[in-house]
Amino acid sequence: MTTQSELDRMGATGFGDDLAAVGTLWRHLPIVDFGAPDSHVAAKWGEVSALGAGVLGQGGRILIHCFGGCGRSGMAALRLMVEAGEAPDVALERLRKARPCAVETDGQRTWATTFSA
Repeated sequence: MTTQSELDRMGATGFGDDLAAVGTLWRHLPIVDFGAPDSHVAAKWGEVSALGAGVLGQGGRILIHCFGGCGRSGMAALRLMVEAGEAPDVALERLRKARPCAVETDGQRTWATTFSA
C-alpha cells in the first residue's frame, strides 16, 4: 500500500517485478501515508479482497504491507476481517492486540468498516 515514490525512495522501484520473478503474486494499491483509498484504489479492492479471502479461506497466508506497517496495512487487514463477518469494534480490538498501531486515522477506520457488501 506504499506509493511508488515511497518505493523509489527506498530503492525498490521494481518491487512488483522482483516479486513476480520469484512467483509471488502482488497487487499494488498505492495510498498516501495516513490516507484511505482514492477511487482508483477502491475500484481495485474487490479483486484484491477476493484473492485474499480465497487464500485465507484455504488456510493460506497473505502479506499486507505499507511503509510503516500500521495505518494503511491495518486498514486493509481490518477491512478483510469485517468483510469476513467480524464485528468492526471486535475486529479492531483483535487486530490491535497483534499490532497496536493498526489503523491510524478516522478516514482509514471509516473505509475499513463502512461499505456495501
